Amino acid sequence: MAAFPQARANSNQASSSNARADTQSRVEFIAVTQSDELLEQLGQALDGESAIRHADTIAAAREQIRQVAALLGQPARGEALLARLDAARRRLAAAPRPGASTALLVGHAGYTEGPTSLAAALMAEAGLKPPPGAPAGIGGYLALESLVMMRPDLLVQHNILEAPRDQGSVYLTHPALRALYPPSRRIELPGRYTLCGGPALVAGLDHLADALTRLAGAPPIPR
Repeated sequence: MAAFPQARANSNQASSSNARADTQSRVEFIAVTQSDELLEQLGQALDGESAIRHADTIAAAREQIRQVAALLGQPARGEALLARLDAARRRLAAAPRPGASTALLVGHAGYTEGPTSLAAALMAEAGLKPPPGAPAGIGGYLALESLVMMRPDLLVQHNILEAPRDQGSVYLTHPALRALYPPSRRIELPGRYTLCGGPALVAGLDHLADALTRLAGAPPIPR
């Protein structure tokens, strides 16, 4: 008899899991359907219009927001998003600053974002520029030895790993980088903030403001 309550509990758990899975599927279906409708609407609006180009500066992101809002017939919502973007830029400008002027966003296997990228534009808003000798344009791969010799004040990563997960992440967890860049000299900037000039850009600016505030309370950066 003692087995029946457990069996009933397992059955309830399974039903609950199935219900959650069904709800998730419905949410995903609705999201995909709405996305398809939105893309179809945008595609119709783009018919005969110039293409929307990837934004690699804050100014280009502002233009992109206005362009997309106009194409969708929602100019007021575009202006509201621009107001939020401007407010986020002001918050970042007012955030405390650590004693740092250079930074590099280094990713998997040493790929480094160049100055012609939205990620670099965000860091520039934070008063951080690439060190001399950093990859130009959209970026490129940087040898570990070069990064160590370049020695930017701060290391920026899409995600900070504690241990390597594959060959590419061995670079990011190398003992030399761990020694040079403790948590007080690293900023985590998730890639979702720099994919396009939209609402995620507002979140990215606020994320950087929080990161700079945290680093401002750390010990001075050795030169």
